[in-house]
Amino acid sequence: MELDDGEANREDQVAEVDRISALPDHLAHHIMSLLPAKDITKTSVLSKRWEHLWLTYPVVEFDEIWFYAMQDSATLCRTMFLQYLRQSLSRREFDHMQKLRISTVFPHNYDLNHLVNRCVASAILRGKVQQLHLRIKNPFNPLVCDHYVLPRVIFSSAFSLVTLILEDSQCGVYNKISFPSLKNLTLRCVHVSNRVIYKMISNSPQVETLRLEFCHGFDTLKVFNPILRCLVLIGCKELVAFEMDAPRLNYFRCNGIRRVLRGNPDNDCSEISEFKVSNARSLSSLATLVLSFVKLNNETFRSMLSSFPNLENMELLCSIFLKIPSIIFGKLKFVEMQNCHFNELVEFSAPNLKTLVHKGGQRRCILRHFVGMGFRSLKTLSLVGYFSLTDESLRELLSSCIVLEDLNMKSCGMLEHLKVTSSTLKNLIVHSCPSLVDGEIQAPNLVFFQYVGKQAQFSSINVSPDLDAELHFENPYYDIGYLQLIELKKLLRNFNQARVLTIVSNCTEFQEINEEDIEIDFSLDELDLHDCIQQHLTEVKLENFDGCDEQMELVTYLLQKSQLLKSLFISFSEELTKAPTALAGFVSQIINYPKASHFAHISFI
Repeated sequence: MELDDGEANREDQVAEVDRISALPDHLAHHIMSLLPAKDITKTSVLSKRWEHLWLTYPVVEFDEIWFYAMQDSATLCRTMFLQYLRQSLSRREFDHMQKLRISTVFPHNYDLNHLVNRCVASAILRGKVQQLHLRIKNPFNPLVCDHYVLPRVIFSSAFSLVTLILEDSQCGVYNKISFPSLKNLTLRCVHVSNRVIYKMISNSPQVETLRLEFCHGFDTLKVFNPILRCLVLIGCKELVAFEMDAPRLNYFRCNGIRRVLRGNPDNDCSEISEFKVSNARSLSSLATLVLSFVKLNNETFRSMLSSFPNLENMELLCSIFLKIPSIIFGKLKFVEMQNCHFNELVEFSAPNLKTLVHKGGQRRCILRHFVGMGFRSLKTLSLVGYFSLTDESLRELLSSCIVLEDLNMKSCGMLEHLKVTSSTLKNLIVHSCPSLVDGEIQAPNLVFFQYVGKQAQFSSINVSPDLDAELHFENPYYDIGYLQLIELKKLLRNFNQARVLTIVSNCTEFQEINEEDIEIDFSLDELDLHDCIQQHLTEVKLENFDGCDEQMELVTYLLQKSQLLKSLFISFSEELTKAPTALAGFVSQIINYPKASHFAHISFI
C-alpha cells in the first residue's frame, strides 16, 4: 500500500523526535536520582538538552573519595577535587538546590576552605537548600575534630534547612543562630561550646531529632525545646550535667565512653553528676530511656528517673549504679539490664512490667520486687549470666510472677536444683547452668522446653501434651552411643507427655569405656519396650552417624519396636562420607533391617 506525501512526512517527523530530550525536567531528575552521584554528570552526553540539564538537578554531592579512587597521589586527588568544585560553582544553578553534601578525605587547607564556604553560601543564600551535610575529615588523626571552622552563614541564614549534619568540624563564635525550619540536627565529632549548642537547640523551634556523637567542648547540655522528640548522645566525654525542659521528648539515649583503668572499675564509665528539669511536666512524654557506659550516684539517678512519670521502656547497659531508686514505675513495661554494677539490692515496683531481661554483671545483684507488690503482669523473664541466682531466690522470684509465659535462664552458675511451678508458663529455656543437678517442672501449659548443658535428671515433669522438648547434652566423658543407649529409657519415661522430643549429645572428648565396669546390652530385657516408642513415635532424626556398633543397635531397636514410625532420617559423619564403600555397606544393612511399621521410610542425607 502506497502512502501519500503528507503521511510520509509525518512518519519522518516521528522518526526524528528525540524522545529523551522531550522528557520533562521532573522525569529527567528522577532518572538522575537512580544513578550514583558521581555518574550524574555523565548524562550530559545523552543529548544536547541534557548537556546542561544535570546542572539543575536539585541534589548536589561533592565527594573527594571519587578522585582518590582515580589517583594514588593525595596532591593530585586534592587538585582534581578543587578543580571540580570551581567548575561546578561557575556553572551550576543554585536556585532550585534542595540537598548539598560535601565530603573530603585529606586535611583542609585555605583553598579548600574557601571553595567549601563559597559553595555553602551559594546553596543557602541563592537557593532553598533543605538538607546540608558537611564532612571535612582528617583521616590522619580522626580524634582531632576542630580543624575546620563552620561558616557563619549556616547559623544565621539557613532559613529553609530541614536536615543539618555536621562532621569533623568546629563551631566558632556566632552572634546570631537561627534555624526556623530545622527538624533533624546531627553533630558528629564537632567541637562546640555550651553557649552555641544551647542556642542551636533553643533557636530551632521545629527540631524533632537531635544527635550528638563524640562531640566535645561542652560539659552541660541545656535542652529547652517544646518540639524535640528524640535525643541521642554518644561518646560526649566531657558531658557531666543536664538541664532539660522538653515536654514532647519520647526517646532519650545517653551512651558514655568506657575508659580502661586497671584496678579501678568504679571509674571506667562517664560520670553524670547532675540532672535537672524545669518542672514536673518537663519530660512527661518520655517513653524510652537507654543508658550505657555511664555512672550515676543515687541522687542523680533518682532525679533522672523521677522525671519520667510515663516511662515504658528502660535499658541499662554496662553502667554503674549504687541501686535503683525506690520509685513506683506505673507504666514501665520493658526493662533490660546488661553487665551493670549495682552495689545494693535491686528492687522494682513496676506493677505493669511485661518483660524483664538481666544479662551479666560483675557485682552481686539480686532482683526482687517490693514487698507485697509482685511482678503481677510480668510475662517474659530472661536471666543470662546471673551468677548470684540461687535456688531459693529463683523460687521467690517466680512465686511473684503469676502470669509468666516465657522463662529463659542461661549461665546461672549457682543453680543446683531447678524447681519451676507455674500454671501459665508456655516456654522454658535452661542453658549452660554448670551446677545444675536435677530439675522439677510443674507447668501444665508448657509447650516448649529446651535444655542445654551437662546431663541432668528431671525427676518430676507435668507439662502440656503438646510439649516440644529439646535436650542438648554436653558430656565430655561418654561418647554419643553410650549416652543414647543407657539414658534413653529414663529420658523417654520422664518426658512421656511430650509430643516431640529431640535429644542431642555433643561429645567434646571421647573416653574409652571399660567393659568390665559397664556392660552395654541394648536388648529388650535391658531396655523394656516403652509406650512412647511403640505407640507414638513417628519420626526419628540421627545426625553425625558413623556406623559404630551402638548406633547400629539403636537403629535396629527403633525399626523393630516403633509400630507407627513413618520417617527415619540419617545424616552421616564427615569421616564416613569419605569412605564410600563402608557407607554403602551401612546403607544396605539398614535398609534390610526388619521393620515393625509398614509405613516406615528411611532417608539418608
